[in-house]
Amino acid sequence: MKNIIILYDLIAREYWSCNELMKILKDQGYSVYLFQWNFEYYKALSVAKNNLIDLLIIPSCYTGADYQRVVMPFKNLNMNTTILCMHNEQIGYVGLKDDYLIPNEDLCKNTMYHLAWGEYFKQNLIDHGVSEDFIIKTGSIRLQEGYIKAEKVNREELARKYNLDPDKKWLLYCDSGGALFYDMKQKGQKATTLIGGTTELNEMVKPYADTYVKSVEILGDFIDKHKEDFEIIFRLHPGVKDFDSSQFNSKIKIIRDYSVYTWFQHVEANIVSYSTSIFESDAMGIKSFVLKPVYFKYEVVGVCEYSTCQTVEDIEDILIDKKEVVKGLYKDYIGEIKNNTVESLVYEINSILAMSKNKTQFINCNVNNKKKYSSIIANIAFYTFYRLGIIKYIKWPFSFDMNKYEHPIYHKKYI
Repeated sequence: MKNIIILYDLIAREYWSCNELMKILKDQGYSVYLFQWNFEYYKALSVAKNNLIDLLIIPSCYTGADYQRVVMPFKNLNMNTTILCMHNEQIGYVGLKDDYLIPNEDLCKNTMYHLAWGEYFKQNLIDHGVSEDFIIKTGSIRLQEGYIKAEKVNREELARKYNLDPDKKWLLYCDSGGALFYDMKQKGQKATTLIGGTTELNEMVKPYADTYVKSVEILGDFIDKHKEDFEIIFRLHPGVKDFDSSQFNSKIKIIRDYSVYTWFQHVEANIVSYSTSIFESDAMGIKSFVLKPVYFKYEVVGVCEYSTCQTVEDIEDILIDKKEVVKGLYKDYIGEIKNNTVESLVYEINSILAMSKNKTQFINCNVNNKKKYSSIIANIAFYTFYRLGIIKYIKWPFSFDMNKYEHPIYHKKYI
């Protein structure tokens, strides 16, 4: 029996598809272990010490330092372990280098297989030196959730739970962490504490924060004019846990529960400012457009090609006057729409593991156990604060505050 370890990052974004992947692989006779990589990485290593791991699936790996921290501890236990990188973020920014989304050092290029949702990211990998032999293009495995899990919650149940009128048209606004950028701007923090990137990334904070504030204002003005016909659901980004709701029009329903796929089943339109959820709503046949009242120096690739609004009147043109919007752009970025992408990935995994020899490169390098020990410390800290009932008050370090609600203990609440 072959052994597989799957490491996932965010509950709302990745857990469902990774869990589905685990279940199918188990049904096919594999021994599969699923762990959250910030809090349970050390558990995954413990399993690897007692079992020969044939395949390690990771959410990302961009630099040589990432490889030394995440991959080499496993390779040190079994140099023949095959690595598959899921690349949980695949859409970059126009005019900004993709280095923070693309493997940019030899240690993380042809030493592993790479999952590409669509042609855009596949070509990006090739342009950065990854061999096409090690690229798997299946479409976005996360999109399959929209066809299976989301249909379990009906409109009437959502209406009762969130005081929504089921007879009105529901509009969804998908936030992309605007509340977080707004909070960072107010506190004078820089984007590098969030994205770990470059000087250019610091310039994102102000326009994204201003867009958040202005978009909330425009949506409030729209619902004041059209409250008899529409409901607006402001769906917070999963990474935003604490925010100031006082600036919101009381008619806007601020909701963090359920994945976007649940809401996609029931809304008239999906409105974004820079959220890549526009690709997924477009793929599901939902009217999708951009609300961008503030100029961005760095536009999100693909998102900026959709129909764009700047005022209440622009929104009315689309929703009231039925102006046509751009659609169908999702194919290049998240791949063809399919309801069997997880099964397609399983097929590719079977093919990889059926090979008599691992064809990816092995580059020996130093092992860095920082990831192991940081996950142990994070887990101990979490349970200490959780049992003391003060977990929500812990705001430092910033990385812990950002990730604390991704702990597996919250699965039953968010899944």
